[in-house]
Amino acid sequence: MQDELVEEDEHTLQLPTFVLPQTSREVFLHAYCLRSIISNEDHLAVEEEKLIEVILEENKECVHLLQQVHPGLIVPYRGAYEAFQKTNTDRIRHILSSLRELWNHLLRTLAPNKEVLLWISNESEEYLSNGKPTKRARLMYICRNINNEPLSDFVDSDVKASLKFIDTLNRVHQIDCPFTEEQLRALLIRSDSIIIFLINLWRGP
Repeated sequence: MQDELVEEDEHTLQLPTFVLPQTSREVFLHAYCLRSIISNEDHLAVEEEKLIEVILEENKECVHLLQQVHPGLIVPYRGAYEAFQKTNTDRIRHILSSLRELWNHLLRTLAPNKEVLLWISNESEEYLSNGKPTKRARLMYICRNINNEPLSDFVDSDVKASLKFIDTLNRVHQIDCPFTEEQLRALLIRSDSIIIFLINLWRGP
């Protein structure tokens, strides 16, 4: 038992310094985003609102990180936020469309086909679709260097949560997109947080 704890500590020490605090934030934001989408309430507890304000301040780093990955990613990113500030009838669809475009390009940039295909097994149906890497494969590839104890379960859960988030953006195809203001804000905050986490992993320690 003691040997297992020592081994776990060694794995923890090898992780990039930003990973552990970021994982706690990801867990909180996933719960916040999920609750916002399920519930129609447009208010938070005081403690949660304070945490969100701190995260919003930290998320300002997102633009800088996207710029480092590819300057073109700034266009859909700003498009989503500009649409959020407007009051036009179809603004919700514009927000979802911009976020969807951003995520499609971001995942392909952080996890290119060639690199992911070399990393995964050709027999993995879970990671391949029509010979190309799935979104799950790309996310797992980006997280590959932290996908060990004590974070293996977290990585698996976080990837699943990220995929759920990305799937939510596909509601852009629906005629009616009945998101509340709090839900839209939750989507934007969650998107920024995942982006920061993934790009930091992509950049390395």
